[in-house]
Amino acid sequence: MSIQEFLQDLNMEIVVNVILFLAGLILGNWLAIGRDKRKEFNEAADEVHFELKKQKEQIKSGRALKRGPEDKQLEKLKRRVPFYRQKSFNESLEKYFNATSSDNWKQDGYGDTSYEDTEKVIDSINNLIQFTERK
Repeated sequence: MSIQEFLQDLNMEIVVNVILFLAGLILGNWLAIGRDKRKEFNEAADEVHFELKKQKEQIKSGRALKRGPEDKQLEKLKRRVPFYRQKSFNESLEKYFNATSSDNWKQDGYGDTSYEDTEKVIDSINNLIQFTERK
């Protein structure tokens, strides 16, 4: 083997190692970004999920109105829902807001407020809960 062949082999080995190193950096970064997005989604989804569960239990027990997730929590989740699920999430969110609006409230003789159509509210909560499954 001549010196020229040796240098060509060495140069090729260096080029291959540099390419593999760069590919590893890019792949590692891509995987880290995906992990961070999942973590952010799960944190936002957990907050909304627990609030919806509490609200659903209150409604089932026949107690007065229980406020669900705050607008801030819902907006945080909305920003983290994948783009291909945005439309159905927005429809479920609209259905939830309509079901829990004051148009669906009633007051008893003691002044306690509850929902007239509890099934409508529970159905809208169940639709929203589907979007809070952990990834």
